[in-house]
Amino acid sequence: VEYLSFAQYAVTFDFESLENNMENSVDKSKPWSRSIEDLHRGSNLPSPIGNSISCSSRHSTLRYNTLPSRRTLKNSRLVSKKDDVHVCIMCLRAIMNYQYGFNMVMSHPHAVNEIALSLNNKNPRTKALVLELLAAVCLVRGGHEIILSAFDNFKEVCGEKQRFEKLMEHFRNEDNNIDFMVACMQFINIVVHS
Repeated sequence: VEYLSFAQYAVTFDFESLENNMENSVDKSKPWSRSIEDLHRGSNLPSPIGNSISCSSRHSTLRYNTLPSRRTLKNSRLVSKKDDVHVCIMCLRAIMNYQYGFNMVMSHPHAVNEIALSLNNKNPRTKALVLELLAAVCLVRGGHEIILSAFDNFKEVCGEKQRFEKLMEHFRNEDNNIDFMVACMQFINIVVHS
């Protein structure tokens, strides 16, 4: 999960702005420096539901203090050349196919948020796999709240106005990729009916 976070950050980070001026390119006031707990303080969830949300949805996925160093990012250009995010998602899918692995992933404080943020990946197959994993999370007890919290985090990190805004944008724009569209519809149905 930590490598998934690093790979996502390395792939999306503008290396040129990093080399020019790290301090000006990282804005400490950006939403990714906030925690999911901050988001829940203003939440309308009743306290029994709010208290039952797992630890995996209570922490932000990226905090300023945990961002990779300049040297680490500069030396990680291979991450952007191959799709490590896709490989990480495939590994998580294999791990989550077993009950013990699923429980371990769910107990990680950032796992579901990191998986949800992988929807920003350009590869439609990666996005389809992400939606399959999130649908599986939604089906377990308390999973619906975890998924909604993960998409609240996604909304804050990505600057969406509405929750699921980017997902719907991807759905409209990926009309040539049937796998992604099917996974998206399945995910929507599971979220609506769980």
